[in-house]
Amino acid sequence: MSKNWTPKQKQAIDTRDKTLLVSAAAGSGKTATLTERIVRRLTDEQNPADITRMLIVTFTRLSAADLKRKISNAISDELSKNPTSRYLSKQLVLLESANICTIDSFYLDIVRSNFARLSLPSNFRLADEGEMALLCKEIMDEVVEKHYDSADDEAFLAFVENFTSARQSDTLSEIFLNLYKKLCSS
Repeated sequence: MSKNWTPKQKQAIDTRDKTLLVSAAAGSGKTATLTERIVRRLTDEQNPADITRMLIVTFTRLSAADLKRKISNAISDELSKNPTSRYLSKQLVLLESANICTIDSFYLDIVRSNFARLSLPSNFRLADEGEMALLCKEIMDEVVEKHYDSADDEAFLAFVENFTSARQSDTLSEIFLNLYKKLCSS
């Protein structure tokens, strides 16, 4: 890839023999920088890296897939310059099994590999978003009901008086859940 890299991007691309965290704003060229770093490591004549020995972690499945596609394209470009390279051909084939994933799937793999040490059943699973939403709603309904039943919780009763017109636990639960979601996204 021939691009005018910023000094920070160039530093991220050229740094060797250490773990690297690339963190920057959306649209700043993180994927291009990371792709270039990986391809340069794979094509290093003195000490070529193996794609299966790398851990490449992103935040979203979309960016992991995008990164894998860009690495594939870059390796293919390098192969077109050097079509007899068995090493690059092998790296292209191994790319499908490379550890390019999201943070949550990386940790899930660790948990799955160590379920016994963690005292988890071998058939454990993660709840999907729909299940999580239902569980959160049930728990919040219970918390609201508990505070309603506790007549001496004046702060809670004052909150209810200010934010609802009557004893509407569904509305109050939704207020708390929406507040929780906004706080999480902050």
